[in-house]
Amino acid sequence: APCDATAPSNDDCATAQAVPANGGNYDFDTRLADSSNAALDPTCDEGNGIAFVKDVWYSWTPAAGVARISTCGTANLDTRLAVYLGCSGSTIACNDDFTGCSGFTSRIDLLSNGSTSYRIRVGGYDSAGTGSVSFSVIPQLANDECSGALPITAGTTAFSTDDATTSAPPLSSLCEEGFGLSFVKDIWYRYNASADGQVAVSTCSTAGFDTRLAAYSSCNGTLLACNDDTTGCTTLTSRMTFNVAAGSSYLIRVG
Repeated sequence: APCDATAPSNDDCATAQAVPANGGNYDFDTRLADSSNAALDPTCDEGNGIAFVKDVWYSWTPAAGVARISTCGTANLDTRLAVYLGCSGSTIACNDDFTGCSGFTSRIDLLSNGSTSYRIRVGGYDSAGTGSVSFSVIPQLANDECSGALPITAGTTAFSTDDATTSAPPLSSLCEEGFGLSFVKDIWYRYNASADGQVAVSTCSTAGFDTRLAAYSSCNGTLLACNDDTTGCTTLTSRMTFNVAAGSSYLIRVG
């Protein structure tokens, strides 16, 4: 055992370390931690399995907003994060490797109502080590959910999904292009058609990440169009078209 390692007091879910509502930063050392037997949902597999070893636990009832849990660039091991509803509850969020985080570190963003308590599991994909985990609450984007969709018109609109959460509506199997139906960290826009015709919505070569698009007749309404990757667009960006009628409004999902 490493001579400088300290056995963690929050090695088990039952002894989870409490985090204040507004969050904080916590150093951790998993070198003498045990591996919990808490189940990890199969949907947490990002292509490398669902191994989760040498973990520590935190208890957090975050204030209302986007609750962010992160080891992004702040740990010397390949981290894994998971959020549960109680010690015997189901996995509600998880992350292995977050895009842009060095060293295969992790980040989770989830929408908090200000009253739900979570158990957070911090560990390694296949190793132990030291680092720090941060808990913070970020104001929710106005158009994070369909009900808050922002008006959009013809032309170019800048956007960022970094602080967005993942909306509930699943994609139809018709949107499957060979890479599954995952649609994460999305934002919403409302387009009001001024004339009959066809509208094109595009992130083609204008976004720095693998985008996905979908259009609906209304919130929880009919799926009108979708696209994951469009041929000729760099960074696996997207383009979709759909028919519109003058005077009607349509919901655009970008993630």
